[in-house]
Amino acid sequence: HVQSAVMGYNHKYFTPDGSAVQSGKWSHRLVTAILWCFATSQLAIYIWSLAVAEWQLTSLRANPTLGVSRDNLMHVGATATDKIRKEHQWWRLASSPFVPAGAIHLWANCSLFWTFGGFLASALGPWQLLVILVLSGAAGSSVSANIATQFVTAAAGAPAFGLVGGTAAALLLHRQLFQHHLISGVLLGLVLLVNLFIGATPFVDNSANCAGFVAGALATA
Repeated sequence: HVQSAVMGYNHKYFTPDGSAVQSGKWSHRLVTAILWCFATSQLAIYIWSLAVAEWQLTSLRANPTLGVSRDNLMHVGATATDKIRKEHQWWRLASSPFVPAGAIHLWANCSLFWTFGGFLASALGPWQLLVILVLSGAAGSSVSANIATQFVTAAAGAPAFGLVGGTAAALLLHRQLFQHHLISGVLLGLVLLVNLFIGATPFVDNSANCAGFVAGALATA
């Protein structure tokens, strides 16, 4: 595993007093279940969006991430400020963190889940991993609804960015978890650049990604 070689984690997590606890099979299975839940939920909603669009992708000009149109994304639960405010569809704040804009967005998010999710779980434990994912998703959709008010956005990147933010916080605050600090920092920087580039495409909101990153960092700290 790339993250094991670069970051050097050893399947232990740290309690609030700083003592290390060896993770067991139940912990590993719980982490796997949490990550699979988020990844497969995003995959399921992407497939649903394709079904709603009668299995037709919209043009690359409209959605470069290989996804469906604005209206179809709204149908499957993307953030839409007018719908939230005027029609009181508050449920979109909970659904949007599971809505990917397209196949490329989905692939990027799942890559972050499996690259950084296992590391954070080994460092902090499975329950804090879940807290990071949930808080990051909520922060991302809430910020997007208040900043990108004129756009329909898919906030599925927010929980994934929460894991990157959590790893960045761990790199700064728990340096003993890393074997190669410089390489880990460069890896994080490259991952951020690539995913922020994806976040500049239509329907993917970097304000949601940044909010998820900050929430994940704070939850880890």
